[in-house]
Amino acid sequence: MGKLIFLKGVATAVVAMGATGAPLAWSDETIHYGPVEAWVTPVPPLKAPPPKPDASDVPLRIVLLNSQLSLDDDANRYYSEIVVQIQTPAGLDAGQKAVVWNPQTQTVTINKLQIQRDGEVIDLLAKGQTFTILRRENNLETSMLDGVLTGVLQPEDVRVGDIISYAFTVCENDPILKGNAEALLYNAMPLTAERLYMRAEWPKTKPVRYRVSSDFADAKVALRKDRQSVVIDRTDAVVPKAPKFAPLRYRQFSQLHLSQFADWAAVSGLMAPHYGHDLPPASPLNAEVEKLRKLPDQKAQAMAALRLVQDQVRYVFIGLNQGSYIPATPDETWARRFGDCKGKTVLLLALLKGLGIEAEAVLVSTVAGDGLNERLPGIGMFNHVLVRATIDGKTYWMDGTRSGDRALDRLPVPDVSWGLPVKASGADLIRIEVPPPTLPLWDYSLTIDATKGLDIPAPTEGEIVLRGDTAIAIRQSAGAMMPSERDKVLRKYWKDEYDFIEPTTVSLTFDETTGDAHLRMTGKAKMAWRYTSKLGARRYETDGYSLGWTSDLARDDGPNKDAPIALDYPLYNRHSETIRLPYDGEGFTLDGENVDTTLSARHFRRQVKLDKGVFTMEASTRALQPEIALAEAETNAPAIKALSDKDVYLVAPQKYTATEAEMAALRATTPKTAQEYLQRGRKLLSGGGHYDDALADFNAGLKLDPKSGALLTNRGLVLFSLKRFDEAQADFEQALTLNAHDWQAMRGMAYIYWQRKQYRQASDLLLRISEAIPGDTEILGMLAATYAGDGQQDKAIEIFRKITTLEADNPKAYLSLAHALLDCGPVKGEACDARRAEAVEAYDRAIALKPTASLYAKRQAARPKSARQARFDDMDKALALEPTSATLIRTKIKLHIEYEDYAPALDLINGLIEAAPKDLRNYELRVDIHKGMKRDDLAAADIDAIKALDTDKAMLFNTACWLRATRNFELDKAKADCTQALKLSPDEASYMDSSAFVELRLGNHAAAIKLYDTALKAEPDQAESLFGRGIAKIRLGQTADGQKDIEAARVIDDEIETTFKGYGVTP
Repeated sequence: MGKLIFLKGVATAVVAMGATGAPLAWSDETIHYGPVEAWVTPVPPLKAPPPKPDASDVPLRIVLLNSQLSLDDDANRYYSEIVVQIQTPAGLDAGQKAVVWNPQTQTVTINKLQIQRDGEVIDLLAKGQTFTILRRENNLETSMLDGVLTGVLQPEDVRVGDIISYAFTVCENDPILKGNAEALLYNAMPLTAERLYMRAEWPKTKPVRYRVSSDFADAKVALRKDRQSVVIDRTDAVVPKAPKFAPLRYRQFSQLHLSQFADWAAVSGLMAPHYGHDLPPASPLNAEVEKLRKLPDQKAQAMAALRLVQDQVRYVFIGLNQGSYIPATPDETWARRFGDCKGKTVLLLALLKGLGIEAEAVLVSTVAGDGLNERLPGIGMFNHVLVRATIDGKTYWMDGTRSGDRALDRLPVPDVSWGLPVKASGADLIRIEVPPPTLPLWDYSLTIDATKGLDIPAPTEGEIVLRGDTAIAIRQSAGAMMPSERDKVLRKYWKDEYDFIEPTTVSLTFDETTGDAHLRMTGKAKMAWRYTSKLGARRYETDGYSLGWTSDLARDDGPNKDAPIALDYPLYNRHSETIRLPYDGEGFTLDGENVDTTLSARHFRRQVKLDKGVFTMEASTRALQPEIALAEAETNAPAIKALSDKDVYLVAPQKYTATEAEMAALRATTPKTAQEYLQRGRKLLSGGGHYDDALADFNAGLKLDPKSGALLTNRGLVLFSLKRFDEAQADFEQALTLNAHDWQAMRGMAYIYWQRKQYRQASDLLLRISEAIPGDTEILGMLAATYAGDGQQDKAIEIFRKITTLEADNPKAYLSLAHALLDCGPVKGEACDARRAEAVEAYDRAIALKPTASLYAKRQAARPKSARQARFDDMDKALALEPTSATLIRTKIKLHIEYEDYAPALDLINGLIEAAPKDLRNYELRVDIHKGMKRDDLAAADIDAIKALDTDKAMLFNTACWLRATRNFELDKAKADCTQALKLSPDEASYMDSSAFVELRLGNHAAAIKLYDTALKAEPDQAESLFGRGIAKIRLGQTADGQKDIEAARVIDDEIETTFKGYGVTP
């Protein structure tokens, strides 16, 4: 609503409104030329500019900025002078001069336009150069008719090095303000001004107040005769840099504000007569009021009145004929069917008044509302006017210039900070606070049906619901498009939002009840399931889960450095995603955390779930207030950044098997080159180990390219998996003859050596690979396992420690380290205890990263027996995560048995047997509990119950035999049970081993050896049979042969002696 007078390329400006007095020559569309008026104080530059420009890449050198203002009774006069030196060709544009004025209330006089060059002053005005007046409306494209004129002059022969001096005076008298003056002088020049001079003066009798920004606190006040003045005079003046992210009121610098208004009530009362129109009896609007009155209640009537003004009266700003401040009458606006904010407000007020609805106009600023209460009162502070209606005690803010509002309760509170009610009695500013949104303003949802497989384009449905001003803007822009253009724009929008989805159909609809915009899409998604070596599996990064961000809050030294942080407000965004997985999600896991926290006045929430093959996610960020203290923002910045580091992934099973649809799609392709056969073969392998199909592809590829190292290596890996080791070795060796540095072929050879227990050769190859590819944790893991297999446990542990430094955020790295540490082997005593303590620490780190029931259970097993309470605590934590896991419950039962806590163990095992009466593992445990309680009769009854189960009878009899034999009771029955097992399965080596152990227990050593011989013929590497036979031979005096068997058993299983000791059997 104020007027901006500016120089093109120069950011020194004034907003000024004049006072009535002696009549001047208004409606003047002529640019006048004349000398500087006597009231202007001459201000020379502080130093003469050099004849040649300084060596600089800055286009302009600002020599002088001189702004002066005289607030008189008859008019306000504004004088502006700028002296610049053009330093580069880019600065030549500053040679063009322009002035803008409103001929209805202003006159303009050009006082000076000169060029200094090589000591010569060239007076362009004296040479006859004049300004050209542009008659077009400057803002016509934004529906504004303001009558403002622009004068421009392009000086001739402007050169680099020229010093241009330009000055003009604008005289203004606006009768609307009834003698009240106000003005705002400010400097927004981004360059340093060698001299900045601002001065305002007024008659001593004129009650003008002034206020300066903080950087102008040294302004000088002077009284000369009957006139008062305020002066700012600066050298090397630079506008202070606004503090980053600060609210607007902390970013106002280099300003001198003047006002004659006593208070805001005076401004309110001044405007009141223009906003209190009653509809005359003959007004055609009376008929509209009667139509509205038929609606059921005042809320419906008010909404319908607003829609009438929004939808049937188009927006055009009218600044002609005092229209900057005075609205057209309701009938004028209705007849024209166009109007600006003032005209639409008056029209809406008249309708509401006719309906008996309480309402008033409120002046607001849409660009400078924050801090308005700290400024001097003035009408120029406002650029918009709204209607505040009250119905049933509730306030509704109504804006006739908007379009698309559909629900009174959904009308937004304007984000303007302050408003001035227009009242005949006057009113003070009121605070206008925007409440946090209760519904998401941007609401995304995506549903992906991946049940056909990870690599099959997945049917997808998406919807974005837009609410509030965004929905209104979409309605306006979409309404101006042809259907084909709208379809094209929507498709591009969806593609930009989700680049992996190919839209099939798109649509845009609007809810006429709420005004919400609904963007919908169907299409096909190509989901990026990427393999990660850390997990040994493919994973998918879900969509829209992200919360938080990284904030650089560091501010430069300067004014208001500690100002609050302005937030993006109002803000409420929500993303929802549903993904249906193949195989009902079996084997898939969710890697992501729920979040529900408030930081820096923003509520971050994320809920993720994977249940019965359906992944669901909802993530939202909602701002709760518009600003916060800097200290709070700095304190919470690390936590907010940490949120952004928390990703959400779906992880496929390590041995994911391709679906029928995926296999059909693969087989439907027809490779034509060796490379295409290689690619398809790899996909067949990664899709679930289709070895025969993959082998056929690699064979076909090698026919086309027999010297393809990649095909040879991949075929070798397939042959290795098929246990065709010699053929696999031949392929690896041939690949290495083609490329001695083919590390994939080297890894294949390492597999061969590993399988043949040639650990030294395997480790040599893996060392070479790790040197070529340092930091490859998969190779390092294989190397560590090779050292462990070779008995070099210390080296294995060191490598696993290295892996934890490379993958400090990978729980599996710590799990592997713990497993290696727990394998003490020949290390005994304190050294083994130290390893176990380090293993517990490794489990601690893994649990801190991702607590799982399995990790808690493993940690308790690693703890020493003396840490009884800690072990039970771990089991309780494990069961809290998986309370129905029978495996975990059995682990806790074994822990009770270890500490001879038989009563709680019995309660737990009884519960398991009741839940799973056919699971023989539960009976086995109860046998141990009863034995511990010295109840052999109950233990024997449980063993007989095992034989009665409805499953593999041979296996059940063998289990009964083994339990009796290892627990050393009812050995005759044990022998009978083993005899029955072998009768049912005579060639089963494990049953022979059980029968042999019974004979060993009975002292029948020769019979035991005979049975062990038969068992070992079938299973030569059965450690228990070797160890048992060794004991039997020693007891028969065959010490040397027996010791050989025992040593062979120890090589296979270094814990075999401990196992037999647990049975009470030693050599």
